[in-house]
Amino acid sequence: MINSHQMHERDSFETEHGPFVLVDGFKLFSDAALVEDNPMGRMISPPEDKYERLKLVARYWQLAAQTDEEAFDEFKTYLGGTGRRQDAWATLYTEEDRIAHLKTLQQQAKRSRAKYMKAKREAKAATPFWVEERDAQEIDEQRRNEEFLQQVDQIQL
Repeated sequence: MINSHQMHERDSFETEHGPFVLVDGFKLFSDAALVEDNPMGRMISPPEDKYERLKLVARYWQLAAQTDEEAFDEFKTYLGGTGRRQDAWATLYTEEDRIAHLKTLQQQAKRSRAKYMKAKREAKAATPFWVEERDAQEIDEQRRNEEFLQQVDQIQL
């Protein structure tokens, strides 16, 4: 059973780490902290390893950008007459309000996409040599396997 101290500790942790996205049963925060998405779930601080931390930050911004882009697309579709209206949009009475909201969603999606691209570049730049070497070996192995299969396919009766 969860007590009020545990709830306060969890709330403090989530407040400290800011906004989150849900991924694979976890809340992933913009600073790479994780919380299992259940009341008794673990609270995991951002990894100390720079590469691992930057990978999680990039994943956060990738998912945030996807969410923001979907929100833009949904609202634009609704304005075009084929989408479904969400309750939050009920207060947008005038065309000016709707266009302003669409532009706000557009700017948010652009900002999130830019942050994702930046985080992705930073994670790539921080990639350890051994990871790059391992990935190159896997690609080479896959290429050799495909060449072998092509040779096998060419041998006919």
